[in-house]
Amino acid sequence: MALPGLALGFLLVLSPLLGTQEQRDPAARARRGARDAETCQRPLWDPRLRLTPDQEEYSQNEEVTLSCPKIFQAPFTHVRCAGEVQPNIHGKPTYIEGWLGKGTGGAWIRIRSKVECMEAFQVMPGTLEVSTTSIKLNWTCSLPDACQRMQATCRLAGPSSPSCEAEEVTAKEILHGQNGTFTCDHLQPFTFYSITISVPPSTILFSRLLRTKATVPEKPERLWLDASTGTLRWQALPSCKGEILGYQLNVTARSAQDGSFLEFQKVTVNSSVTQYTPPRQMPGSKYTVTVQGLTAAGAGDASYLEFQPSVLGTCQKPWWDPRLRLAPDQEEYHRNEEVMLSCPEGFQPPFTHVRCAGEVQPNIHGKPVYIEEWLGKDPGGAWIHIRSKVECMEAFQVMPGTLEVSTTSIKLNWTCSLPDACQRMQATCRLAGPSSPPCEAEEVTAQEMLHGHKGTFTCPPLQPFTVYSVTISVPPSTILFTRLLRTKATVPEKPERLWLDASTGTLQWQALPSCKGEILGYQLNVTARSAQDGSFLEFQQVTVNSSVTQYTPPRQMPGSKYTVTVQGLTAAGAGDASYLEFQAYVSELQPYENSDHYCVIKERFLAEEDAGRGGRAGERPSLSLPLPLPILESSGIRQSSEGEEKMG
Repeated sequence: MALPGLALGFLLVLSPLLGTQEQRDPAARARRGARDAETCQRPLWDPRLRLTPDQEEYSQNEEVTLSCPKIFQAPFTHVRCAGEVQPNIHGKPTYIEGWLGKGTGGAWIRIRSKVECMEAFQVMPGTLEVSTTSIKLNWTCSLPDACQRMQATCRLAGPSSPSCEAEEVTAKEILHGQNGTFTCDHLQPFTFYSITISVPPSTILFSRLLRTKATVPEKPERLWLDASTGTLRWQALPSCKGEILGYQLNVTARSAQDGSFLEFQKVTVNSSVTQYTPPRQMPGSKYTVTVQGLTAAGAGDASYLEFQPSVLGTCQKPWWDPRLRLAPDQEEYHRNEEVMLSCPEGFQPPFTHVRCAGEVQPNIHGKPVYIEEWLGKDPGGAWIHIRSKVECMEAFQVMPGTLEVSTTSIKLNWTCSLPDACQRMQATCRLAGPSSPPCEAEEVTAQEMLHGHKGTFTCPPLQPFTVYSVTISVPPSTILFTRLLRTKATVPEKPERLWLDASTGTLQWQALPSCKGEILGYQLNVTARSAQDGSFLEFQQVTVNSSVTQYTPPRQMPGSKYTVTVQGLTAAGAGDASYLEFQAYVSELQPYENSDHYCVIKERFLAEEDAGRGGRAGERPSLSLPLPLPILESSGIRQSSEGEEKMG
């Protein structure tokens, strides 16, 4: 009896001493708190995952069964809570929540990434091969029930059109095992087929519409010469073997007398063109023409035509600007016949009068050939050879490269070549339309009379990233030039109302309007310092897209002070920054998505600068609201860029 009594007395004396030692040793107190919190929160994995049992919290080593919807499967059928106490960067013990998954061999392995439902049937990347006449795919299947009863089907995707008749194809094959190759062959080029892998009666594992590759086209039908105009014509090709990209013409000229070579011309026209007039047709010459359709696979078979011009001393109607008006307007003109040229209002031709001037000249072989030419009357009345295509020109022109647009001005250099218009021109610059909140733009209406044949017009001080209308006119209603121009972007204002949502630990700010430039995103700089001595701990820079107006900083360190800046981004760069400071303290442990290390910040003290004056600075959130945030694992500068929205 003496020994138990002595032990009891010893414990009574030792207990107060142990309590006193624990009070003096924070590490011991933290170890006891960590052991008390050895649980795992429900993991934030794929929302399609079904957990059994499905609950918000799981005990240490508690097993959970995972399953997915039909035709999907989880990488682990069983997982279990497996947290442990580890020292953080300050050497203090912290409970690290984690999960283990049971592998195919039955061993438990640590889960390092988000668990997601995977498709049971997959076509292996890079092994879907499509040619002009076949489709081949390599597949794998990881769902045992489906793998035993799979059926592959290949068929024509829809009814063919009359111009492109396609034979009906229906191929079926039973697939066995967990991987293999399915081939659908004897197909027609550039045709849609439906490939389906299914489990009877109605479960679709894979379905895709695929078009076979293009091949070269058939030869064009009905190639002929329109003798009245000298124009070659052909029938358009349908896109049966590939999309028709255009036509290639080869025109060879030989002497009709002895067959000697005179000239060769190769021309490519787009798919909408089905006629062509060869220039410089020489009487006494014999022409051979071939026309081929073009697809992505190359040139197809050629249609052939031979013809011989017989007209001497005439000119065909020239293939100049279609806006030109010819008087008289006819298909053929006699030698030395004069033609008057004119253009629509606001345009003018380089010559007001032209005339046919064909002549016989020796070719490169010294043989005489008829060369069709046109002469134009210059301003001094002299007739000169026309060496290039005649086009209608704008009477008023802005010189290329001299239309200058900045953030606050629009400047254009101009020339005028229409005498009547040059004397009465008026330039106007105004706001293109009414502005709307929150981007209020001041109304600008500037007018200036332009004098002479050239000069510079500048709009008065304008607002950035705003559309203005610049018009040059001749009163009362002749428009010589009009253009809608947007001034260049500048950096944006600072975001308003930057604050911390204490219930979620999320930084939030008010979206910026695109007043000074399109908002491309936001840049956040998060700096962590020791709350005790202000020493640097970590820096993080994050970029989010323009639709994101909130961000939860990961890896927050208890006992640290954070400074956050948020800047809007436009094409001109980053704008002014809004500032926010807050300090984090730890009192309870909770999980956070996609990390093995966690803590909860229960109390914050905020200091606010610039934005965020929404009554949130200095508030203390309720201790009943847990804030899941991960603890920093390592110090130093870390930078990340997030171009996609990560928060709900």
